[in-house]
Amino acid sequence: MSISIVVPTTLTNPACGQSFESVVRAAAAVPDSEIIIVANGPGLRHYPPILNHPAIQVTHSAVGAAAARNAGMDAARSRTILFTDDDIVVPPTWALDMSAGLRQAGTAVVAGPCDVVPAGPVTAFLDHQRVFDSSALDADTVTYAATGNCAVDRTRTDARFDESLQTIGEDADFGYRIRDAGGEITWLDVPPVAQLLVETVDQITDRYARYGRAGAALYLCGRTQHAMPYATTFYADLCAGRPDRLRRLRRFTELPDPAARSMFASLQLVLEGALMIGYLDELGRQLGHEIVTLDRDGLREGLRALIDKPADESVDWTDLRPDPDRLSRPVDAVADLRAEIGAVLTAHAPLTPGRPPAEVQRALTARVTAAEERYTRAVQAVDELAARLRGTTGKTHGQVRRALRATGVDFGFGMLRLEELLAA
Repeated sequence: MSISIVVPTTLTNPACGQSFESVVRAAAAVPDSEIIIVANGPGLRHYPPILNHPAIQVTHSAVGAAAARNAGMDAARSRTILFTDDDIVVPPTWALDMSAGLRQAGTAVVAGPCDVVPAGPVTAFLDHQRVFDSSALDADTVTYAATGNCAVDRTRTDARFDESLQTIGEDADFGYRIRDAGGEITWLDVPPVAQLLVETVDQITDRYARYGRAGAALYLCGRTQHAMPYATTFYADLCAGRPDRLRRLRRFTELPDPAARSMFASLQLVLEGALMIGYLDELGRQLGHEIVTLDRDGLREGLRALIDKPADESVDWTDLRPDPDRLSRPVDAVADLRAEIGAVLTAHAPLTPGRPPAEVQRALTARVTAAEERYTRAVQAVDELAARLRGTTGKTHGQVRRALRATGVDFGFGMLRLEELLAA
């Protein structure tokens, strides 16, 4: 079976050559494969020597990942298209695993796991929280395919990426289009690809601000499941240094090292702050009313000063060895940087004073009932899982992760709820 591999790239990432080389190695295992590198976007470009490989075709598109992926699909000659990104290294069996998995699943799209190579606390946190895995519907299907590791059967879907979503939300929207038309997106438990990230808190702040913006853009396009009706309340609590006023916080009980738990608890607060800033700022921008007064440079520098310090050498961030059995034991609370993070948010991204116009207020509070219903369903699913896990020993982190996927619950929320239940 022939395949076409599409990799959108700005060619501004100095490590993109490493990614392209891994794709060439993987593609060699599949006869009649082609690799389409789609260059798009401004900036100083790097042209690694691997671009001269005979299996690679370089083409160009308008700015944005959506336009690049559409251009790649247009240039592809195969019905089977594999997508990855220019900051990802794929394993040697990737092309075989994904193309065979797509054929066996018989669905429009398949998605696979994505690890982060841990180099310090930030990258270890992102890997532990499985932030690049596609969001689960159940054990076998996902809501949409994260395009860093997915495959599409063009005989089963004619969906395309929305090019108006230049930098945010295009992969989620693509998945919704497929599922709206009756297609399915299957999860493959295959060897993961590896995301290559520089160790800096910017990986959380910049990325999750984009995710928040994507959520707002998709919500305003009618994808109401992306509404965050409590965003202003939760964000105000974060700024005030009391993020647990109305909710429980993740304690990362499964990690034996208290220093790792402390750092991860702080990084989770940074993540939530960035997500809500992006959501509220994009919502305000599209509705014509400033909701947060955002100083991007000040926010970035303030959080860097808190997080981007020499890593605690007592922690092996490359091998944290989570132990889910710890979820059933009493664990002392650890300190976090809630006060310091709140001060940075207040200084550089405060909520704009005054009550917003009625249209903005409706957007900020809409879908409360739907959000509460989703929360209730998620709680019930995790409660049932906890009942099965309670009293069992020898659980591995991978087993718990797969069990949470089967409930269709986000890993971060699922682990928070398991902490509460199994420690009770």
